[in-house]
Amino acid sequence: MFRNDKVLWLIILGLALAVVVLISHHDEGMVGPIPTSDFASLVYFSALLFVIGGSLYVMFYGRFHEMLKSIGIWLGIVALLVVAYNYRSDVVKVVDRVFSVVTPDQDITASINSSIRVQRSETGDFNVRVHVNNAPILMLIDTGASSVVLTIEAARAAGLPVDLLKYDVTIETAKGRSFAAAVVLEELKIGNIVERRVPALIVRQGDLRVSLLGMSFLQRLDSFELRGMQMVLRGRR
Repeated sequence: MFRNDKVLWLIILGLALAVVVLISHHDEGMVGPIPTSDFASLVYFSALLFVIGGSLYVMFYGRFHEMLKSIGIWLGIVALLVVAYNYRSDVVKVVDRVFSVVTPDQDITASINSSIRVQRSETGDFNVRVHVNNAPILMLIDTGASSVVLTIEAARAAGLPVDLLKYDVTIETAKGRSFAAAVVLEELKIGNIVERRVPALIVRQGDLRVSLLGMSFLQRLDSFELRGMQMVLRGRR
């Protein structure tokens, strides 16, 4: 179809990357300034245009068997684009599953579907690596805490503007009464469990040794229970 096969593969790679971008931004509803529906149409019609243009090129300047080969390749690309977008939720689940296997958190003993198991530490606590706005933060599961509570260091790591917040929420700590700032976390992820727009508090410097995974997150789960040396968290399906 093309004198240089590199052009063909660059176009295929570009379309594949466009599908990845479309899938990853689907829940946001926008790809940059473009709505996802318009972006999907743009990708689809771009692929269709290359199919038609490539076929005409080969028809007039190439051999017949090359034309059939080109049409087959481009029809396959269009079919993959349509299937990938229609089953984007399943694709995202598969990708998450792969990455959870390749880079598992040491404190999570199992991460299956929307359920995880957290091993009790030597001190008797359940500590888990939580991704807050994509920042990995070690947190203590605390069913007695009414909210997710972040230390100021953890909040900075999560990209929160700690110096601009108003610390006007009264709280009780091991050191006595103090004040915290109320925030909303865009995303909180443990293994395969993901929750968005989670209310949380940020405490002042030195008020808390470790961040707490409290009820503002735990109450969103389908269930959580203690099983011997493990805490089992089940996300909503």
